[in-house]
Amino acid sequence: TQEKINGIEISKKLIAIAKKNISRVTIRDGDLTKMELPKDYFEIAFSVRSVEYLNNKGLEKFFNNTFRSLKKGGKLFLITGHPLRVNNGHISTYLERGPRRVSLPWGMQVDLFHKTISDLLMPAIQSGFLIKLITEPPIPNSLKQKDPQQFAYYKSYGAINLHLILVKPVQ
Repeated sequence: TQEKINGIEISKKLIAIAKKNISRVTIRDGDLTKMELPKDYFEIAFSVRSVEYLNNKGLEKFFNNTFRSLKKGGKLFLITGHPLRVNNGHISTYLERGPRRVSLPWGMQVDLFHKTISDLLMPAIQSGFLIKLITEPPIPNSLKQKDPQQFAYYKSYGAINLHLILVKPVQ
């Protein structure tokens, strides 16, 4: 059978790119902190590099909305910038939450909302999710072989990503 894949994206530019390159996906323009998704509808949800842009209230709304939209046993796969990365790798300011401009390793600067790991996990738990997996993957060694200088630069930031698998309980 062919699965039905839906996407929600806030950036019209990224929607245009996705529609051009992915034919099997229906992509809607939207903001998961404001829109209402159908209840108990999806089996799987993915969020890739988006929650680091949300303030605490927005993060809470995101988790509540996603939890509500998943069927029982449904999973949310979340990839986000590691809080140390969003903190520009400066451990001394790790507990200073809030908006900040962050330099990305490839030279671009973006405005993100710094949260600690507990700031990310607590709203997920409070919305009802169970944590199935949390991992902080290392920089792939294949990058070292491909570009040793870039590998060293990325490695200097410590952990780059934080990966979570969150599950809506069956009962």
